[in-house]
Amino acid sequence: MVSVNACPRARGIAAIVLLLFLTAGAALLVPRFAATTRPAANAETDAAVLAAAREALLGYAVAYPERVNAAYGPGYLPCPARDERGIAGPACARGTGTTVGRFPWHTLRVNDLRDHSGAGLWYVLAESHRYNPKREPLNALTLPSLRHAGEAIVAAVIAPGAPLAHQRRRGDDPAGWIEMQLAGTGRHALTRALPSNDRVQTIEAAALRSALEQRVLGTLAVALNDYARGHGGRLPWLVPPDAPAGSAPRVGVRGGRLAVHPALTPTAPATSSYESSLVLSWRLDDAQVHSRGDAALLAHACLARLPCAGMPGAPLVAGAECAWWAVPGSLRPPADHARCTATALRRHAGVEIEYRLRFAVVADAAAIIAGPSATRLRTRTLHVTRLAAHARASDLGIVIDVSVHDTTGATGYARVTLTPRSRGRFVVAGLRYALDAAAGELPAWFVRNDWVGQVALAHAACDAAEPCLALVAAGADGRRRERRDITALLVSAGPPLGSSATADAGAFEAANRDALRDLRQPFRDAPPGPDFNDRVHVFGVRP
Repeated sequence: MVSVNACPRARGIAAIVLLLFLTAGAALLVPRFAATTRPAANAETDAAVLAAAREALLGYAVAYPERVNAAYGPGYLPCPARDERGIAGPACARGTGTTVGRFPWHTLRVNDLRDHSGAGLWYVLAESHRYNPKREPLNALTLPSLRHAGEAIVAAVIAPGAPLAHQRRRGDDPAGWIEMQLAGTGRHALTRALPSNDRVQTIEAAALRSALEQRVLGTLAVALNDYARGHGGRLPWLVPPDAPAGSAPRVGVRGGRLAVHPALTPTAPATSSYESSLVLSWRLDDAQVHSRGDAALLAHACLARLPCAGMPGAPLVAGAECAWWAVPGSLRPPADHARCTATALRRHAGVEIEYRLRFAVVADAAAIIAGPSATRLRTRTLHVTRLAAHARASDLGIVIDVSVHDTTGATGYARVTLTPRSRGRFVVAGLRYALDAAAGELPAWFVRNDWVGQVALAHAACDAAEPCLALVAAGADGRRRERRDITALLVSAGPPLGSSATADAGAFEAANRDALRDLRQPFRDAPPGPDFNDRVHVFGVRP
């Protein structure tokens, strides 16, 4: 009886002893296991925090026009913060050491990110992409001078870890927190001083460029779709891909760069003129008149209005040569609308009058610029009913040279300068249309930061005469995929590579250069590499 009852008890005691033995063994193993897993956990924590900081910086750069200043394009990054409050400095420069500092978490609208040791992050910025003072233009061709491990970078975020033996963490001296430092010629290289426990995450120039191109092409596609909806479903004619910078668009060209109104980029002032027609009907109230010759032919009754009083009252129609006008050397889209010269001839009752007009229409004139109509899908019309208040300058107002002669041989000449008190109406029709940043048809920064020179558009009618565009795309897996149903696409050119042109069609890769010249050729898209860095964005597909 006793032996039978003792067995369960003995087994229970044995189980307890075994449990105590295992617990003791586990207690001996835990410190060693923790010692081996803690560095991995710390590295994982730091990697996650650094990745979040990098994404916050990229998001800020891409959304800079919306978040900070709509006049400037994407790509700018905040200066480092000067203390743990995370508020970016108002300006920064390598020479003053203010391109190295605390991570500006407050300005970036993220949490106070900290590494596994509880230390706040640090931040190094290339001067090329700082938000003050700004570099202009900033686009896909902007390469930073800052380098890390032989690679061009825009910025770096640093997790300092626990303090090393030689570090005294007082205040915001970087040497007390991080071992990364700017060194080399001109202090352009980010290097590591040993010993070091810093963990670093960089934003490579190529990574930022890819994000910016995606943003720019997406924004431009939306603007072009809005344009097409307002203009009979048609996209604008383009500047031929081989034409010099600043050239005018050409009727029928469907592959090339956008023409921008005012036709001015930081590198190419507008000089191209547009053949147009002028319809003029003006009362010369308060006009300044200087005349010579036969006074009878230039009587006030004749000059009281245009066309000359006593002749048929139909408006005067003239051929005009107009140019989008800008102050030479200006880096910003000007407010002026157009500058024109025109000549018209009117004969009546033995008298011949030749009108030569020159005028400029400026922003504060009562001018209405109408877009393409159902019959003029790619031209503009300019209506003016009042001159600007500052149009007293002869080169800004309307100047009319009138030459008159009759069958008897009598001649007369008058120069009529309209003043701001003059009233009337004239219409310039047939101006070839260009996208207008001032009217909101394009972001102002698209012109200001010279993305105009880095982006090409192609569009097709997708009919028997003009088939759809084709695109051959190579995926990351190396497989080629071909499409032949595209009605519109955009191409952004990165920095020139070995196969890229540098003069005629910009830095587009050879296949895309050929396709822009001949839309029957397929466009090419592929992951970025040593021989390809174009980005292609399809935004129109045949239904």
